Amino acid sequence: MRPAPVPPAALLRAAGLLLALGSGCYTTEGGTPPPHDVAYFPVGLAVANAARHLVVVNSDFDLQYEAGTVAVLDLEAVRALTPEPCGSDADCGEERRCDTQPSDENGGVPSWVCVDREGPYAGLPCGPIAERPIANRLLYPGRCENVDFTRPPVGESLIVDTVEIGAFATDVVYRERPASAPSEGAPGRLFVPVRGDATLHWIDLDENGRLDCGQTVRGGACDDRHRAGDERDNPRGLRLDPEPFAVAATTDGTSLLVTNQATGVVSLFVNRWSDEGARLEDAIDELPGNPVGVAALPAPAVLATRAAEYPPGFLVTYGNAAEVNLFRVFPEALSAPQAAYVVQAQARPLRINSSGIHSRGITVDDSERARAEAECAASAGIELACTADEACLAELSAERRAALDACLTAASTIPLDVYLANRAPASLIIGRTQPEAGAVAVTEMPVFTDTVPLTLGPSRVLVGNVIVGTAADGTPIYERRVLVVCFDSRRIVVYDPRTRSVDVEVVTGRGPHAVALDTEHGLLYVGHFTDSYIGVVSLDRRFPATYGTMLASFGRPSAPRTSQ
Repeated sequence: MRPAPVPPAALLRAAGLLLALGSGCYTTEGGTPPPHDVAYFPVGLAVANAARHLVVVNSDFDLQYEAGTVAVLDLEAVRALTPEPCGSDADCGEERRCDTQPSDENGGVPSWVCVDREGPYAGLPCGPIAERPIANRLLYPGRCENVDFTRPPVGESLIVDTVEIGAFATDVVYRERPASAPSEGAPGRLFVPVRGDATLHWIDLDENGRLDCGQTVRGGACDDRHRAGDERDNPRGLRLDPEPFAVAATTDGTSLLVTNQATGVVSLFVNRWSDEGARLEDAIDELPGNPVGVAALPAPAVLATRAAEYPPGFLVTYGNAAEVNLFRVFPEALSAPQAAYVVQAQARPLRINSSGIHSRGITVDDSERARAEAECAASAGIELACTADEACLAELSAERRAALDACLTAASTIPLDVYLANRAPASLIIGRTQPEAGAVAVTEMPVFTDTVPLTLGPSRVLVGNVIVGTAADGTPIYERRVLVVCFDSRRIVVYDPRTRSVDVEVVTGRGPHAVALDTEHGLLYVGHFTDSYIGVVSLDRRFPATYGTMLASFGRPSAPRTSQ
């Protein structure tokens, strides 16, 4: 632990990404205001408010403007303009049919999406949206032309709200307000690391998609109070190191870890769900390399209310070291001056492939354990959320509480799956934790046992559900998949961990980077960094003709100035 050095004038470089830019000093004085009606080098996406909104973090990566932006899109409107995959007319309702046969309207190439039976758009695969010329589909995959955010062919603007942030944002994480937090306040909060001013922005998001970070006018800039880490207003007199990169947060959003790729530091922020928000509380620099990827370990339900027995954990990967580290966060009551602190608890070398360095992304999958914990809660006659609420648990009888604890203790020994996106060589590295009852906190370091070759440039990895079928009651059937974004080769690899095989390789536009899952609707949103737009990909295996294809694109694509 140490005070972070005062950042010099920021030298901003596009390190680690395909776009090669010259360096320059960041300044907000006399600059051009950023556009609020486009995506501009998007680096972060988050689905929020029960998939009603999509948060887009725009970085202003070429410093053409004086700031970056955060925008909120209306996902219901986005989905209404996205062609709906189908296998037969039965999937489309009475007023539409499935486009399965060659016709004049589809140019002799069936689209396998629902089309209108009658009206001005009858039989047209893209409906009111123009079709993209075939010659342009290599650079911009997908049958349908891009939809302008503010001037869609039908309906009103897709943008609900925007705010301005510092330039060179790098990531975003969204967390919902936990039941244990004060009830007043927005239902969710965004956390955005920004390299331009070396801060962690925190922004409240309400149920209507409105953003609040102290801006004085709609679309205005976040105030200083919502830019944590640039002042020594904490017990240890810290400032966030230059070049913050990735951020991860505990499930309840109270502890956050930020990696600093250039200075070899990880920084701990504590978020209080009051108006106080996020505050930098600790930093550690005795690390084996430059930290890049970070993921939080979900707390086992049996220990969710016992912080002394289970301090929050984070896994960190490095750009220049073949190693994974486990960090633990300890509460402020245990330290002096009174502030939470982070320690490096365990380390494990990556020896599963030839090099193992440059692990840019990491994610943890606790779905198997979560299912078992949900069954424990159901047996006790409570909601799963009750297991993390001591007041709720206190209402159980002693007998029911003992039975619940026994069931949850058994569930806590179920391993978690851990996935790394590794660049040297390009591969997906697979591991599992080996937790033991009564010693979970010291047995969560994963053991890596498998590797899957990938295409060039793995940069991010996430785990989620895709739709694979329909149950008798009409509800979708889901299966887990691992999605690895490969920036350089313009691919997103969809890997099935059960069959240990690749489902599909999604062909994207240039520079796929940020991704977010809309599980209920079987969609993946892809932020194209290089050409600055958002793509929508089908992740519904019930319809193989469109599974893994680009259904729609939103935002005016714009090539970077250095390539024009």
